[in-house]
Amino acid sequence: MKDTCVFYRDFRNAARNFSADKRAAFYEMVLDYAMDGIKPPPDSEFIAHFELIRSRLDADIAKYNAKSENGKKGGAPKGNQNAKKQAKITKNNQEQANSSKTSHNVNVNEYDNATTVVVNAREAFCKAYGVTVDDTTTDGIDFDSLRKAYSESAKFLQTRPAAKRMSWIIKNYDKIIAGTYQDYATPNSRTTAPQGITHHTPEELLAAVNFIEITEDD
Repeated sequence: MKDTCVFYRDFRNAARNFSADKRAAFYEMVLDYAMDGIKPPPDSEFIAHFELIRSRLDADIAKYNAKSENGKKGGAPKGNQNAKKQAKITKNNQEQANSSKTSHNVNVNEYDNATTVVVNAREAFCKAYGVTVDDTTTDGIDFDSLRKAYSESAKFLQTRPAAKRMSWIIKNYDKIIAGTYQDYATPNSRTTAPQGITHHTPEELLAAVNFIEITEDD
């Protein structure tokens, strides 16, 4: 038993030449069959016209019954377009979930690898120059550049106790990288001065100032 049915133009055309009363009777016959499955009597005066539209009625009834049966099972019948559509949606959702998971794992791995490289560089630097690691954050610090700066400052950065504390290094990081504490004073850079008078190059004077700064922070 159905609560609704589709009334096609074919049904109207089949009874177009009937009188109003016969047309109403024909339509009732169509609705009885379409909604309640009541077949017209074989000797009905409308049987020939009914047979012309019966195939369409039967197709609608079969489609309705298939949907009803599938509803009891909780899904669209196998091969049904709705079932195929749902399967496609499910597959797409799963692919998106897998893609998102893969992307997340790649990002996590890249972050972990980058963190490992930074940690290794920091440990190598601290070990090479006896630097004490404290709670000071070292985000954004290029430890490879620090190693290079320390290697060029044997007189200052490698000898002063203050320069072996991570907190001091972070505080003076920009100056260290800029080469402020490099060993500028070399025998070849000194000028010849009259006896009893000591002359220094600008580089030697700057190095001396830097030496004082380190001594004061120590």
